[in-house]
Amino acid sequence: MKYIRSKVCGNGYMTKWFLLIVAAGLIFSTSTALATDDAVVESLPFGKQWVIDQGFGEHLPLPMGVAWNFAWIKQDLDLVDISLTSSPEDPLHDTIEMMLPIIDVVPDVVWAENYASNFKFDVWLTPMLNLYAMVGYIEGESAIEGSTVIPTSGLDELSAEQQADMLLLEFMLNATATGAMPGDPDYVTFDDPGFLPLVTKVLGVSFDTLMFGIDITGYSYGVGLTFAGGYPVNYGAIDSVFFAFDTNYTKAELDVADSEIKSLTFAPRLGIVTSALGLPLSVYVGAMKMDMTQSMSGWVNYSGVEVFYETVQESIDPWNYLFGVRLDLTRHFKFTLEGGFGKREHIIGSAEYRF
Repeated sequence: MKYIRSKVCGNGYMTKWFLLIVAAGLIFSTSTALATDDAVVESLPFGKQWVIDQGFGEHLPLPMGVAWNFAWIKQDLDLVDISLTSSPEDPLHDTIEMMLPIIDVVPDVVWAENYASNFKFDVWLTPMLNLYAMVGYIEGESAIEGSTVIPTSGLDELSAEQQADMLLLEFMLNATATGAMPGDPDYVTFDDPGFLPLVTKVLGVSFDTLMFGIDITGYSYGVGLTFAGGYPVNYGAIDSVFFAFDTNYTKAELDVADSEIKSLTFAPRLGIVTSALGLPLSVYVGAMKMDMTQSMSGWVNYSGVEVFYETVQESIDPWNYLFGVRLDLTRHFKFTLEGGFGKREHIIGSAEYRF
């Protein structure tokens, strides 16, 4: 299906990656400086001596880490709000502005597909509490497909001036199309199902359907925490079991004014650790709750008319299920791969260095 494209972007490609690399360098240099401070390293995580005294010290991760993360997410969205405004320079501006206040968009399909990468710095503040910060880059697309209707029940909510504009537009369109006058059998009123087709016939602008795509680029940043714990069981091939509760808040500022994506994520995970393959391998299952809101605006050429849109979209179903694996190549290098399925699909990969 072909969508009319609207770009929500602006800055140069090289500039984006230059700034991202600079941010990653700052995170790495800060973390390295902390790592070389013996007093800081020796004290983290706070309370580790108690874990060591219990005989579980070998299971403690190194206190700090830097990671590169990649994520692909695709999901259906709910169109919470949309407003359309025509360009003042358009010859039909006045006529179109008469119509827009009474048109409702009925969405059929609204979806988003995003690719994100970020650099993360984290620290185990206590043996069970990890804090982290992220900075990254996001790109993707969102599409809206629907129909437009005139809700007759809502016409009385229009101002007297708007109702007068509609009556004038109604008279002009009928006079141009068929010469019909008010009261004639073939006169089409603006609350008649045939009114939108009449607009298309006379003005050459179709308001019957709405279909366009939005290309997205921008920067993201966020903070989060993980509460986790485990216990050695040494049962068969299973070395230990663990749980983790992760939550984070992320905001992406897109490359156009007043456009952004906000998400609040909560993900419980439960898994096992096995060394049956010669290296520690974690296998886990869980779920993810992502409350996401996309607020976007921009210009799109729709049916030959330059239209400025403002739209707000939210997650239809915030929950999905997940399955993942994590390989500890050494105590310092770790790799994670995770897949999510359900109403929202995702793939998350991570390469991590701990010190």
